[in-house]
Amino acid sequence: SPDFLKVFKDRSINTICELASGRKLYLVRPIPEMKFSVPQVMARHKMMGIEGRVSISMDEYKSRHQFILDLCDEDSCYGDLNGRPLYSDDDHLSEFGNKLLVPMFSKIFTKK
Repeated sequence: SPDFLKVFKDRSINTICELASGRKLYLVRPIPEMKFSVPQVMARHKMMGIEGRVSISMDEYKSRHQFILDLCDEDSCYGDLNGRPLYSDDDHLSEFGNKLLVPMFSKIFTKK
């Protein structure tokens, strides 16, 4: 409900600000949630000779998260990269998908 979302947003911001007051804090935007198991749909499409990538629309993603990720372009958020599923199901990144995040975290956690 709108009331719940407002309270959730306000409390999240307060918590984030409190955590960031004494240390560096890095937030990661949500991974797009697919409405189906990406590997299963990709395998089914492959067996049936269906071309095209597994995706959700940016409107769907924005309505749920209101952010944009590197896994998205202006039209869609993709569940695969170069023919490999980024997800192990509909919501969780595969090992392959997880490894794509390593460079982002390396920049943050590498000692200088």
